[in-house]
Amino acid sequence: FENQDRFTNGFPADFIAEGLDQTRGWFYTLMVISTCLFDKPAFKNLIVNGLVLASDGKKMSKRLKNYPDPQEVVDSCGADALRLYLINSPVVRADVLKFNEEGVNEVVRGVLLPWFNSFRFFTQCVDRWEAVAGTKFVPDVEVSKSSTNDVDVWILAASVGLVEFVHQEMKAYRLYTVVPRLVDFIDQLTKWYVRLNRFRIKGESGQEDALLGLNVLYEVLCTMSQIMAPVTPFFSEYLYQHLRKIHPNYGSTDAAVAVDCFGRSDSVHYLMLPVPDESRFNRRAEARFRTLQQAVTLARVARERRHIRNNLPLISVTVVAANEEDVEALQYLKSYFLSEINAWDVQLSTEWERMCLLKVQPNWKDLGKRLGKQMKNVANAINAFTTAEIVEFMNTGTVTVCGFTLTKEDIVVKREFNGDTKRYEAAASDDGSLMVAIDTTCDDAVFSELRARSIVAAVQKLRKSSGLVVSDQVDIYYEITDKKGDEAAAAAAYEQVEECFKTHGEVVDKRLKGTPLRVTNKPADAKVIATETLEDQDICKGMFKLWLTSSEAR
Repeated sequence: FENQDRFTNGFPADFIAEGLDQTRGWFYTLMVISTCLFDKPAFKNLIVNGLVLASDGKKMSKRLKNYPDPQEVVDSCGADALRLYLINSPVVRADVLKFNEEGVNEVVRGVLLPWFNSFRFFTQCVDRWEAVAGTKFVPDVEVSKSSTNDVDVWILAASVGLVEFVHQEMKAYRLYTVVPRLVDFIDQLTKWYVRLNRFRIKGESGQEDALLGLNVLYEVLCTMSQIMAPVTPFFSEYLYQHLRKIHPNYGSTDAAVAVDCFGRSDSVHYLMLPVPDESRFNRRAEARFRTLQQAVTLARVARERRHIRNNLPLISVTVVAANEEDVEALQYLKSYFLSEINAWDVQLSTEWERMCLLKVQPNWKDLGKRLGKQMKNVANAINAFTTAEIVEFMNTGTVTVCGFTLTKEDIVVKREFNGDTKRYEAAASDDGSLMVAIDTTCDDAVFSELRARSIVAAVQKLRKSSGLVVSDQVDIYYEITDKKGDEAAAAAAYEQVEECFKTHGEVVDKRLKGTPLRVTNKPADAKVIATETLEDQDICKGMFKLWLTSSEAR
């Protein structure tokens, strides 16, 4: 027949896409006709989308007006937010989505704004670095490669792993796995990398270290603008247009520089997806940070159970792990772990026999399918395991129950804290492989550090509200007064504040670029930039007034 070669080269189709409602129509018809004519399917891959219903679960209807105006949603939240909301929903798995406009707003708050804030943080830190260095920031991939900083190594390895994952899943047409992983990486970037590196990138560890962090953050932001382009085309383009302006290829007319390479390309949508650099894979670094994040999350859960605020330091934390790899990870990242959970000390151990009670439970979902009516008898036998039997199972990995051989996939071992529950609060992971117990003791030393942190936070907040940027130098003064005019109480409060400055002076000075002084030390001609009066029990029982003055007056 006519155009047979052309037809043969394109048949079967790489993929077809249609709605779930076309199962009996389009999909079935294609399959029947293709089988009759060619004895094979008409397509290699099938992408099926589900149905979008109104928030009440009913079909969207103009008559009922049970859905928001799409144009209003786009005007309010942006096309990218709506797009991301839809392709990160059950619809891409051929399931039903009950459309909720609040879900689109949550995409803006939870994904796009944090992503933008990480970009804004980068640009602010570039401005600060350039002001101090007296030269332009020029990103260099070799500089980011040279970094030995643990967090840099992790985020670069994670970004390369992400690129590899996207290529693999896209080639396999598993589109429903891609977007959740992309969104999770944005979370990793904003809530972990930037958070753990914010002071370093601001220059507190020196200009050279800040330059390393800026190069790494730039590279990751560039990768994200490319790999997110099919998902959030408009915001990705916005980021690319700003990022390319500081790239060495920007404006290049060199014939050796391809017109479709990063920086020179006029649009991110002219670029191919980045290719993973195998030399930068680091599975161990990624595993270490997964352990770190899990331990931090458990510590926060334990805090919440005792209603202990995150800004209140913990005297000590005990972590019991089921394997040496997790202990090694937390020991390796100890400084980051202590910083994130706001603790002074951590004890790491695999001695779960001494510190935990062991409990087992069957994997009901998987075992139920295999064992059927025998499931009840097997479950009762598992629940009757003694501690010795549990230990033996953990060592061997297998056990015979009611004639069935079961493995660690079939039985979940959980650990519960076996210590002083009045002093400690513990939280364990779902699989029981990690348990974190926090010491809930609060003494004067704990409140002294809280006082220092609260003063630093108050100064930083006042700086921000006054429009000051990181590079602006100011002098800081304070005054304490008692609401009832009790001078003895004010004097005692002064003593507590000055004691916290002595104990934590190095940290305060590092964060504020100077230690606050009593207002009696303020020069009469000092130019006052901002003042604020606080009533914060974390600082003192009286009124705490702050002054920010221009350091040029000194």
